[in-house]
Amino acid sequence: MRYHIVDLFTQTKDTDPDLRFMALNDLEKEVLSAPESFQQSEKNEYSGILLRCLDDEASSVRTQALKCYESFTPIMGSLSTSVITTLTKRKTDKISITSSIYTMAIHNIVKNLPSDESIERDIIKIGLQQIFSSSQNFFKTIDYIEILSDLLEFLGTSFSSSQLTNTAQLLIDASYKADAVISKKSIVSLNTLARSITSQDQLTVLLSKISANSNTSTSTKTQITTFGILNNLIRGNPALLGNHIQDLWTTVVDGLKLDSLHTPDEDFDTQQEIEEIRSEGLTCIASMVENFVPEIMEPYINEILGISARFITYDPYADDDDQDGEGSDMDEDEDDYEDSDIDEDYDDDDDSSGFL
Repeated sequence: MRYHIVDLFTQTKDTDPDLRFMALNDLEKEVLSAPESFQQSEKNEYSGILLRCLDDEASSVRTQALKCYESFTPIMGSLSTSVITTLTKRKTDKISITSSIYTMAIHNIVKNLPSDESIERDIIKIGLQQIFSSSQNFFKTIDYIEILSDLLEFLGTSFSSSQLTNTAQLLIDASYKADAVISKKSIVSLNTLARSITSQDQLTVLLSKISANSNTSTSTKTQITTFGILNNLIRGNPALLGNHIQDLWTTVVDGLKLDSLHTPDEDFDTQQEIEEIRSEGLTCIASMVENFVPEIMEPYINEILGISARFITYDPYADDDDQDGEGSDMDEDEDDYEDSDIDEDYDDDDDSSGFL
């Protein structure tokens, strides 16, 4: 092991946080300048140092350790699997709306991992094992969806068919049942996952899962979630989703509630919820037009134009506005009439006084 590297390793344990930070900074420069010169023993020790420094009391040291993974990952090799295993098992006791530093470290590793299908599959297996062993926590702890999003984004092509199916089903359940932020992230992750789906049968299973969840409730959240999922699937894999155009179209048009377009609900809040659903439905139609091939959309063009024309001039309270407007006009007329009478009376008075 090289002496100056040993000195830097030792310095990462110094009592002075500034020296610990500087040691990590210098080690990062060493990796960037001569990555091939790092021996396996040095990699092993460096890996342990970074894991330790993620828990350092000084925020600057923790941040630098996190940054070091960006340069270190490309030379980690199979060591990355053991590091990921350790990081996925680490938990923070603090409740936070942001992911933990361990999850951020996993992000830096997965993002900068060199292409190696064997290592990628091992990391996917490790990550999914941890996620599925805590499936209930997945609905309320943001770290799990962040890890899963990164696995899909950067290693999605290495997922097996069964892993994709199981992951999709978890994301669909989370979309409907998880906390708001996790629900939204799950919906977006389905877009990423859809890019890796190659089987029509696999997609059919997922659509059935969506339908089952959607049919459990007629609430606004459920309907908006359904449209959000369909929108992301359409944009993620239009080639396969296009084969389900008839079912998709029926679902979306039903959600628009065209038969009650000009009969708003008496409850204002309920009407606003209906408008939210309609907005999401129109977004789905826009995604179909943008992503499906013209041959698939051609039979629906006239209907789309008709729907668009109705919503361009759509105002659920137009009748009320017209009535208010008519009342205002009458009031103005009355005011004009009264003003005219006053003017006439004033003129008469002027004439009389003049004669006097």
